[in-house]
Amino acid sequence: MKERAFNTKALLIATVASVFMVVLVFYGSRKLQNFDAALVTYLFGTLFAFFGVVYRYTVWLQRPPTWMYFKRGIHFLFTGKVFSHLWFLGKESVENIALQKFIYPI
Repeated sequence: MKERAFNTKALLIATVASVFMVVLVFYGSRKLQNFDAALVTYLFGTLFAFFGVVYRYTVWLQRPPTWMYFKRGIHFLFTGKVFSHLWFLGKESVENIALQKFIYPI
């Protein structure tokens, strides 16, 4: 059996996401009324990079261990416990990185 070069499911998801991004650009620029023509190449570069990231991420999520991590991460995000962890992360970042209290403990 010949192996496919592309993952069809990931290709479809990346294509749909990229088309959705084009629609967002179209309506976000008031139907291209406020879109500068000099930025067309940047738009295509951004779309190409976005397509690549979504494709690779979708392929990565199709593996059972990464899908499990993704599901648990989404579950953790919506349980409400994430805010206490973000508060701790913010507090520790300010104390240890900005103020560098780990060097001279009080």
